[in-house]
Amino acid sequence: MKKALFLLIIALSIGVTELQAQNWNLVETFDFNSGPLNTAVWHTYYNYGYQSCIYPNPWLPPPCRIHGSVPGYSELETYEDDCVNFTTIGTRQCLSLDTYNNFPHIENCSSYNYKSGMIYSDATYLYGKFEICCKVPNGKGFHPAFWLWNQAREIDCFEPKLDITPSGINRVTNSMDFNYHRNNIDYNAGTSFTNDVCYSLDFHIYSIEWTNNYIKWYIDNQLRWMVHSSAPYFPEVSLHIIASLAIDGVKNGIDYSPDSGTTFPNSFLIDYIKVYEEECPSYVLCDSDMLGSYSGYDIDLAIPLDVDYNGINENTWAGGDLTCQKTVTTSLTVNAENCITLNCGFSVEIGAEFSANILPCAK
Repeated sequence: MKKALFLLIIALSIGVTELQAQNWNLVETFDFNSGPLNTAVWHTYYNYGYQSCIYPNPWLPPPCRIHGSVPGYSELETYEDDCVNFTTIGTRQCLSLDTYNNFPHIENCSSYNYKSGMIYSDATYLYGKFEICCKVPNGKGFHPAFWLWNQAREIDCFEPKLDITPSGINRVTNSMDFNYHRNNIDYNAGTSFTNDVCYSLDFHIYSIEWTNNYIKWYIDNQLRWMVHSSAPYFPEVSLHIIASLAIDGVKNGIDYSPDSGTTFPNSFLIDYIKVYEEECPSYVLCDSDMLGSYSGYDIDLAIPLDVDYNGINENTWAGGDLTCQKTVTTSLTVNAENCITLNCGFSVEIGAEFSANILPCAK
């Protein structure tokens, strides 16, 4: 009993600290130190066709320069080659995704009044860690995003939260959305993280870790949200990397579009994008898994339902929690290769036993 109590104190004392060794190998770095953009790696448009309103040509080939229509949601930009540029900010050499207003343009039989920049990777990736260091613009209507997409699946690494606050000196950008979607069935789930930091004032690092077992969202290397692979419509197909500066319109009857205080031209500045591969496979152990001995992987003993974790309440837009809980009620022995993570909320009941053993990583 004393042993169980001691372990319980350890588990609770770690709080929101993720006790995880580095488990990722850097495989690609896109520094964007000078132009021109490598068009063998990146497109400046969606590299697929779209439905045309002009009969008898129902499908136009790439490039597609518009986001497309989603019920109840509109975007006001087209993505143009001349909005992807390079600039220097202090000592940083950056890719600059620029946006301009007063740009009347007809695309796929619709009128657009803004043009913006985007990059869309030619390659696709199944799992990995995806990281961006960037500075977002501040202004009503601006919608910068770093995301993964393909075959109607989508993971949003970050998006500033939609906001109807008028542009001006008192406007802040301190709330980020984390999401994943299944677009073809109109399914989305996610959460928001609000900080006392105004993200538009400086460069910040946003990343996700996506494995066949979980997705974790980070800001400045701090874990902010996680979903387990048992969550509905967990993405399991290869995805393109996309960074874009959209201009919002109306969503569900609410006008998020630019106002008289929104400054044009403006830019979404990207210092770098990095891609990592997992060094050792990892596994999130949830309450539905067998309590007993588990070995062969790195282990995350995951956060419980509906707790405040690194400032985020775990309720989701989908109306249910997508994480998992772990309370040891009898005994649990964990043998892991490389690392064991005890996330916030992990606990051991009095009278139960928990032991953990780190083994060499099998390469």
